[in-house]
Amino acid sequence: MPTARELLTDAIARLQQAGCDSPRLDAELLLAHVLGISRIRLRVHPELEVDAEQAARFIALLTRRLCREPIAYLLGEWEFYGRPFTVSPAVLVPRPETEMLAEAVLRWARETDARRLADIGTGSGILAITLAKELPAATVCAVDLSDDALCVARGNAERHGVGERIVFLRGNLLTPLREAGVTALDAIVANLPYITDAQMAELMPEVGVYEPALALRGGEDGLALINRLITDCPLVLRPGGLLALEVGDGQASAVQAKLAADGWRDIRGIKDYGGIARDVLAILPGRA
Repeated sequence: MPTARELLTDAIARLQQAGCDSPRLDAELLLAHVLGISRIRLRVHPELEVDAEQAARFIALLTRRLCREPIAYLLGEWEFYGRPFTVSPAVLVPRPETEMLAEAVLRWARETDARRLADIGTGSGILAITLAKELPAATVCAVDLSDDALCVARGNAERHGVGERIVFLRGNLLTPLREAGVTALDAIVANLPYITDAQMAELMPEVGVYEPALALRGGEDGLALINRLITDCPLVLRPGGLLALEVGDGQASAVQAKLAADGWRDIRGIKDYGGIARDVLAILPGRA
């Protein structure tokens, strides 16, 4: 039987040759997953023997990764805000920069005792569920256009014990909230599609081939859905309520200009770990 070290050595070399960005990490995550152990234990005990069935499963996953299928889809879950979330090709892979959006909303919600929130374009539910977990008195509406995404999100909500405090609604942007009679929300958070039509053709295979285009494509300038959301927010958001958006590289200034033109106040941007203005926050004018 081969040892873990032998399998990893070969896998790392093949992943490097295929151009994967993190060959050692990918190989270790896949083998640890197959063996049902932590990556730390795998690194401490590289002499572990791998039986034929486990080796075959590992090679099958490795082959898919060599075709650039996202590692998160191969594992079936990915971490966000310190919690594991089930993911599938129906939803985007959670990104670390989105944690900054969650943190900004949580900070504001705690300061203002916000209890009625909505997550528009919820996907796997990472934002809605994180808000519900961190704000025990809050209720959250989670909206998405995709039935498959909502199925994943509902499963994640049950997994983390907040299914009873999240209302899942299918539809486009704020329409399902309005149809359900939801008004006077304290905060709306949205990580909407913001990839431009031109950028869609240039995405690396992990994203452009495998992740859902519905959750990526934002129109000619990437702002079609974001601008519609800004315009319609006063229909469901209370005066003094928060709108928190994740945007693409180079889009923050245009989004802030749209908000300013529509009369929003306290508009500010937040940079991600790479120094890119990634989040935009604003307060709906009027007396709370």
